[in-house]
Amino acid sequence: MKKPLLLLIIICFVFLVACMNEREEENVMTKETVTAFGVTGNLRGGGLLVTDFRVKGNAKTGEQVELLTSEKYYNKKDEKIAPEDIELGSKVEIKLWADYSIKETSPGQIEANDIEKILC
Repeated sequence: MKKPLLLLIIICFVFLVACMNEREEENVMTKETVTAFGVTGNLRGGGLLVTDFRVKGNAKTGEQVELLTSEKYYNKKDEKIAPEDIELGSKVEIKLWADYSIKETSPGQIEANDIEKILC
């Protein structure tokens, strides 16, 4: 009696864990993004300074922000590029997760986990 009950509990546990992982993957795939634009400034310690930062549909403009990532840079063909390949003063399109936040520092900072990709 104990062995079948234990086996049933283990099977239920495995099934529940498998279902939870699928839901987490669905959430990542359906997460909304917002688009921002700016002009590249200097590379700063693994991050990129962006001047004239503005979010599409938001009237606030002219901010400077530092994008704290060294891995999420892509060209217009969606090919990964190194941060050093970005020309100073070039326009960039930044895909941010909808729940992104800007740290209140000078300049403002956006963490890597808030950035989907940076198109240069």
